[in-house]
Amino acid sequence: MGDLARIDHLVYATPDLQAGVDRIEARLGVRATPGATLIGLRGEHPDPGPIRAILRTLGVEIDVSHGRAPALIATIDGRRGRIDLTD
Repeated sequence: MGDLARIDHLVYATPDLQAGVDRIEARLGVRATPGATLIGLRGEHPDPGPIRAILRTLGVEIDVSHGRAPALIATIDGRRGRIDLTD
């Protein structure tokens, strides 16, 4: 579980998402399966202002809008169409 937690953090805290994915693939010695494309990541939070400020300070470019609960949403385009995955 420890490695997965570090990998999760790497992806979310990397300004360049593809660089984060490349590092994870190199670390695990695997490549992502072709067929799906990450379209984007966005966040939701009940108080998005402070979250936006923290991410801006870290150099992370991700849209954070108001939502009922904290969430990270990945939009993926695949063989069966576009879907949103949430945490």
